[in-house]
Amino acid sequence: MTSTPVRHGRYSGGRAVGFLWLTCLIALLVTVDPRVSWADTAADSLRQALQDLERDDPRAALEGLEKAYHEVWLQTDFHITKSVLASRQPSDFGIYEPRSDTAFLLGDTVFLYYEIAAFKYRSTERGLEFGIEMDVEMRDTAGRSVLQVSRVLSQVFEANRAVKEMYLSLSIDLESDLSGPYVVKTILRDLVSGEETTDSLEIIVKGESG
Repeated sequence: MTSTPVRHGRYSGGRAVGFLWLTCLIALLVTVDPRVSWADTAADSLRQALQDLERDDPRAALEGLEKAYHEVWLQTDFHITKSVLASRQPSDFGIYEPRSDTAFLLGDTVFLYYEIAAFKYRSTERGLEFGIEMDVEMRDTAGRSVLQVSRVLSQVFEANRAVKEMYLSLSIDLESDLSGPYVVKTILRDLVSGEETTDSLEIIVKGESG
């Protein structure tokens, strides 16, 4: 079985602002220890955003929400927010077609789509940079590894501002003599913070394609 190269995530900043953040940050304001300085900063930004909304100034409120979101982002562990088996190669963040089942035939290609959050940044002379590294492993129900690739992705990205949307996609060609259920495990590492997160998706291989 071979693994095709990972198609790294294209990204864009600033499109994910929404009132879902407001709900999450209100919960943060209520529950976080007020002695924590970053929580104070986030809470202040949230309060200002609420005041801006009351004054019917949504643009200013949006800026406050972004500031609060950024403070929480920096304190949150690097993690995978979504993992999906796709029916074809995803084309961009949020643009993918979920696969209706987990059954594959030999000769098929497994497309996996991931969205990630809370990766960290470092400042450079050109702006900001962040980096992601991915390992992938596929095991049968007995725990035997049938595919293991380290650093199938290892890349540093540059950005002019903090990125809020990032996706990764991986494709695996099922070319070996496989049959039955398998678990595809991905390990992602943040190359700036050193944090690591994992995810597993189950598939079933049912013989050769026609």
